[in-house]
Amino acid sequence: MSEQERGKYEEEKGLLYKMAERVTAGESLASILEIESAEMAYFEGCAYEFHRQGEFERAEEVALGVLALDERRAYALLVMGDVALKRRDSEQAVMWLERAAGLAPDDIGVLIRLGEALMRTGRFERARKVLDQVISDGGGRDDIYLRRAYALKRVIRDRQHEEEVMANALPSG
Repeated sequence: MSEQERGKYEEEKGLLYKMAERVTAGESLASILEIESAEMAYFEGCAYEFHRQGEFERAEEVALGVLALDERRAYALLVMGDVALKRRDSEQAVMWLERAAGLAPDDIGVLIRLGEALMRTGRFERARKVLDQVISDGGGRDDIYLRRAYALKRVIRDRQHEEEVMANALPSG
């Protein structure tokens, strides 16, 4: 390696260390690279559009790319949760959607999906609380979300009833 190449290498290595320090300090890679929020939102929209079209792998790739740049992008987390729900991986969906809800605690779209994912994992009480929040918020002024929340609560009630019946039907001891 020539002296000029070695100097370039050392300079680039120094830049990488500085970037790593900033990331370690909690700054997003998107911020370090000066990627605007609108640009990130554009890619989140692309991920959602792929999801809407049933191209779940592409949706996941784009959403993961967004999250690699900034792990605090609630919409990308929502897309990941939706993809996990479509794949019937409810545990994974809960993980993604709880992260999204932590960043956007009043987002009705996130909450309704989180309630569904929690229901699918059998966490009925937590699901009921999340869905109650959707209902108390009036479905975010969206009748579809409100009706879906009520429907999911009925499913939870029915599943809990089934569990109680099964538990009482089994002989003790």
